[in-house]
Amino acid sequence: MRKRVVGFVCLFVLIATALSLTSHAQNTNQKPTSYTYVAQWHVARAQWPDAKKLFEQDVATFDKLVTDGTLTGYGIFENIIHSEETSTHGIWFDAASMAGILKTLDALAAQPPSPYDVVLTNSKHWDEILESDTYGAHSGTFKGAFLDGSNFQVKPGHGREFRELVKSTFIPILEKLFADGVIHSYSMDAQSYHSDKPGSFDLVDMPVDAAAVDKVNAAFEAALSKNEALGAAMRNLTETAEHRDFLLRVTTMRNK
Repeated sequence: MRKRVVGFVCLFVLIATALSLTSHAQNTNQKPTSYTYVAQWHVARAQWPDAKKLFEQDVATFDKLVTDGTLTGYGIFENIIHSEETSTHGIWFDAASMAGILKTLDALAAQPPSPYDVVLTNSKHWDEILESDTYGAHSGTFKGAFLDGSNFQVKPGHGREFRELVKSTFIPILEKLFADGVIHSYSMDAQSYHSDKPGSFDLVDMPVDAAAVDKVNAAFEAALSKNEALGAAMRNLTETAEHRDFLLRVTTMRNK
């Protein structure tokens, strides 16, 4: 488990106890709900070159949907940390409404057959729909970024408290990194439709390059280095055995 994430959890608990957060502070970072569809596949290693070509064919469709306002963004990624139970490749696309998500799925299904479609025929596959009201994204098309995230299983009855701690401690650090151009985007996501058990939250940032991954980690280490009470705060809010981290290579992405 990354020290920086454990640290910000604990730091929040200390701050919340001292300051008794108001409802106004809780809603400071809330924005209109954004929806994200994530599709992932576990592709056999011998087929990785063809998988890359297959997903690149989706770019023209995604760009059209961003231009006409159906989507607010999209990305194509490759998993850096592999296992038999995790994906190797995937895509995501963002919209301001579920209608935009569903329209995009229809557009992808209507694409003509590709000689690379066979790559996914026997590949293990996962889909999920996420929603967030805490996020930020630079406009433009980017390559060479990374998607650095953590998944937490929050204990029943602690969802509101978990959201408050993220918005009070984690988000301000990310907003500074975002303003400084170290990351292209950030978000706190929960499943909109529970394909996994309720209480799952993703905390995600997108470093602009490999050097920026270290800058993000250093920023959290610097902010939390004086905080020593790490483990107890995490155990109070989350199922620590269920915690997972992920690091993805973003081959291409676009935000409106």
